[in-house]
Amino acid sequence: MSTSNQVAGPSADNFTAIFNAATTKYHSVTGTRLETHPLATQLDTCSSPEAFSGLLQTQAQNFSKFRKADEKLMAGWIQPSTSYIYFQKHLEKGSDW
Repeated sequence: MSTSNQVAGPSADNFTAIFNAATTKYHSVTGTRLETHPLATQLDTCSSPEAFSGLLQTQAQNFSKFRKADEKLMAGWIQPSTSYIYFQKHLEKGSDW
């Protein structure tokens, strides 16, 4: 993400220091440079606050859809499978529920 048009000052310097430390930590944890992340490159193309906000809103909606799909996966496949494994384990042990 571009930082060339920022106004210098004590709070801007503090923000820059915190942001740089966070991006360094992100890179060390994920192995991905934040500047080259696909979302960062998309945000760099935004020409207005509205475009920036709209892009983030789209990302939030996509994440919400992903979470709902994950819930369907849990209910439709993972939960029955774990129940089966749990009951099978107790049957093999001869447990009296």
